[in-house]
Amino acid sequence: MIKTTARTVLASAILPISIMVVGWLFAASELIATTRRPSHGTPEETDLLPPAGSVPLPKRRPLMPPKRRVFCYHRIRFLNGSQAERQFVKAVVQKHINSLSVPIRFVFMPDSYRGPSTVRIHFVDSGASFSRLGLCHVNPWGAEPTMTLNMLWPPEPAELERDVLHEFGHALGLMHQHQHPDCGLKWNRSELKRRYGCDHSALQTDIYDKIPCPFSTAYDPDSVMHYKVEVGDAHGLVEPINPAIRFSPGDELRIRLMYESGWYANSR
Repeated sequence: MIKTTARTVLASAILPISIMVVGWLFAASELIATTRRPSHGTPEETDLLPPAGSVPLPKRRPLMPPKRRVFCYHRIRFLNGSQAERQFVKAVVQKHINSLSVPIRFVFMPDSYRGPSTVRIHFVDSGASFSRLGLCHVNPWGAEPTMTLNMLWPPEPAELERDVLHEFGHALGLMHQHQHPDCGLKWNRSELKRRYGCDHSALQTDIYDKIPCPFSTAYDPDSVMHYKVEVGDAHGLVEPINPAIRFSPGDELRIRLMYESGWYANSR
């Protein structure tokens, strides 16, 4: 038989009694707060309410820290070229690309740098400029050029700026807009062959062939990726197509879709 003392009984009763007391105090504090709370707001609070019949004030949202944009940095190496040629390319990139509201930036590396790079520029004195399409298909540890720039043609600074920006558009992954499936230009092939002085296969690849766009963006004649088209270059064309020397809003949209949607990373 277990012996029960007065001390044991008192100790076993302390815990339930403490819980009851705490509950009573909490209920009393809620009652006092309710009686003190105004039913229709203080005069200052009432003045902030919208008038009858108007749209109610939106609910206050908690303050959230601004979303940090993560930039994708790509390194550029010059394989040759004069100081003037290099400075011209740097100015085009800083003006037109590194200022875009897209999460990508180009960084120019010094000559002593031998690490990975996704854009390797080689300057030439003849032939057309060229760039690999897209950055994700480039071997970053390779030594071969990924972009070839002829700074002697076109001779006009404005056209040269367009040419450099056009090739960097290819490096970013943009394709020719005059090869968009919805482009309705009826090319005057004999005139283009005379003007460009190249064979049919080159014109077929760079102008005539239709290239499906990975995104459902409309045909964009203002794109820097659109060739200049004179009136005689296409049948029925009454006004020339002369895109501005900048990325169009459509170009920025396509770059943003590639680098923010995850498509570009998944297309490797």
